[in-house]
Amino acid sequence: MAKMHELLAVIGDRSNAATAIIKESRDTFAKRADHFKGQTRTIRFFDESRSAENVSETKEVVTTVADKLDHTSRVVGKYWDALLELETTNGNARADIVLNGTVLASDVPATFLLGMETRLKELREVVLSIPILAPEMAWTEDTTAEYTFVSAPAVNFRGEKTMKHKVLYDATDKHPAQIEKWTEDIPVAKIETVHRSTMLTPLAKSKMLGRVDKLIAAVKAARQRANTVEVEKREIAKSMFDYMIHG
Repeated sequence: MAKMHELLAVIGDRSNAATAIIKESRDTFAKRADHFKGQTRTIRFFDESRSAENVSETKEVVTTVADKLDHTSRVVGKYWDALLELETTNGNARADIVLNGTVLASDVPATFLLGMETRLKELREVVLSIPILAPEMAWTEDTTAEYTFVSAPAVNFRGEKTMKHKVLYDATDKHPAQIEKWTEDIPVAKIETVHRSTMLTPLAKSKMLGRVDKLIAAVKAARQRANTVEVEKREIAKSMFDYMIHG
């Protein structure tokens, strides 16, 4: 008996063929009705002396409506029967999700496993976008808050401009004193900054990505195992087309 993964491999082609033949048949019936008509046209002159001019012309029927419907039913029927088999077998296609020897979920339907692969890949993009702690800073876990890191204190000083002066030459009875003036930034305060962050460490993010990748691989493996179930043989198309065409 065929395996479900073999049926999955052909279902798309049968769907495309069914869609194409339905369109082609509809166009033929609607736009090329002359395919189903034929005639024989005979000309005979009463005057026997003109018998050489007698002529018979025949236009053959290209096909019959019955033949066209029969061809359509065979192509479409293969798709319908395959789809029924697939949907029926899907109910029996199940597998366990196993990771590192541990069963995370048992008897998971193949259809769910297929969708779960996509959802996990979407989640991986979320994890990939998680910001990480600035690597140029030293971080330790904050014991006062969960999932929070604190940086080592960064120390800076606040300065204020202070006017300074120096007498270059004392005053005399002929000249005033010569004084040089300038400003200096004098530290007046110490600024200590401690940063807090709830971002992940690069290592934690890397490990999380690794776990998501393992989950994706486990779900994919489960789906592949589920798709090895034997196809349950079913047919529906013949009875439907027989009723439609013959009543």
